[in-house]
Amino acid sequence: MTLHELDAGGTTEEPPQVLHLQCDADADAPADLVLRSSDSVDFFVSGTLIRRLSAVFKGMFPLPPDHEVKNRMPIVRVEESSEELHCLLSIIHHDLDELDMKDCQLYIKVVQAARKYRMTAIERRLRKQAANSPLTQERSSSSLYHRCSTRLGGASKDSSVKYVLSATGQAGIR
Repeated sequence: MTLHELDAGGTTEEPPQVLHLQCDADADAPADLVLRSSDSVDFFVSGTLIRRLSAVFKGMFPLPPDHEVKNRMPIVRVEESSEELHCLLSIIHHDLDELDMKDCQLYIKVVQAARKYRMTAIERRLRKQAANSPLTQERSSSSLYHRCSTRLGGASKDSSVKYVLSATGQAGIR
């Protein structure tokens, strides 16, 4: 997947920042949909691919004729930040085989977005990664347990791993 930054911006007074996402394997499915993040970053993506992976996006179409467009492409506003959306789209486009779990909050938000949009295959990949990751297995002070317990106000390591695994739908796995 290639990422091209075209415009800068990001506030309501300025034009949104624009990022084009294109997967080399999807050359036959050019961008025909704009996903706009909560921080006003536009991602030009293949609507066909997004609808194939997400029951939620599939159910949105066809859009009404008066729907907001940009460059003749429909704009779908999402609640996720550009960082979260970029990670999710990178997983979708196989730019990333696995998401970096060191930032547990970002990891959890991406898993929750996959769940929200009913991207079953993507959510399953991410949950499997969490269950098998050395970061959720080890108990050192540099582990994911420690980082999450710090973010959770000093929760125990057992509570921290339960938090990560429950947030990713793996509550019973240890």
